[in-house]
Amino acid sequence: MVMNKIDKIIINTLGILLLLAWTNYFIDSFVEALFVAFLLYILFKTVIVHSTNRFKNKKTISFMEMSKRFAIMGGEKTAEHFAKTLPIAYNPQLDNTFVIYEKKEKKILLAPLFKFSNISMDDIAKVWRYAEEKDFSTIQVIGANYQRSVLLFSYSLSDKFIFYPARQVQKYLATRNALPTKNYHRPKNVIKIDFRQQLSQIFIRKRAKLFLFSGLALAILSFFTPLRAYYLVMSTISIGMSIACLVADRS
Repeated sequence: MVMNKIDKIIINTLGILLLLAWTNYFIDSFVEALFVAFLLYILFKTVIVHSTNRFKNKKTISFMEMSKRFAIMGGEKTAEHFAKTLPIAYNPQLDNTFVIYEKKEKKILLAPLFKFSNISMDDIAKVWRYAEEKDFSTIQVIGANYQRSVLLFSYSLSDKFIFYPARQVQKYLATRNALPTKNYHRPKNVIKIDFRQQLSQIFIRKRAKLFLFSGLALAILSFFTPLRAYYLVMSTISIGMSIACLVADRS
């Protein structure tokens, strides 16, 4: 249920008065208490709005997920889904992957083109050929990815084309409570990492010389620097890595 403006005004006013009562209890000056209450109100409202929006974003399917869902559904099922969102007065009808309806005595073609790839010129040409046969007043195209070259191509064919991006389509469906459900899942990565195989790629015989050279160089430098312990530790590690390369890779 969506709150109207009067409800919001009442709730905000009560919230400020409640905060003012608490701040005035701890602060003697009414002006200072009012100022602190106002700051606390802004803080609380910001936190609540942020938390609410985050909850809605998790609960509501995003426009990218929506586009993926329609691509999975296919053209016919997607067209059927959008036809149900139109008023009965528009007399929506299905024809394969297209929706035909009438608005203000104008015949309109709705062409859902949700794909995993970009909308191509072939897709636009297919829509245009169908529209030419039926003589539509407007050609509405909805999809996810529009390239500039495709838009220019469509306008060169006809000035009846109107393109609606996926984000705008998501808002349209959200206002009608008609967003598709998330009935697909992302499988977790069940591939186990073989640490022995990973280590075998690190400790190879060709790198033994590099580790050995670094270890000897650090050992020599330890005699000429006050940080002798540090250099000796790093030298020991490098020489140990060199020995590990020789032991691990015996090919």
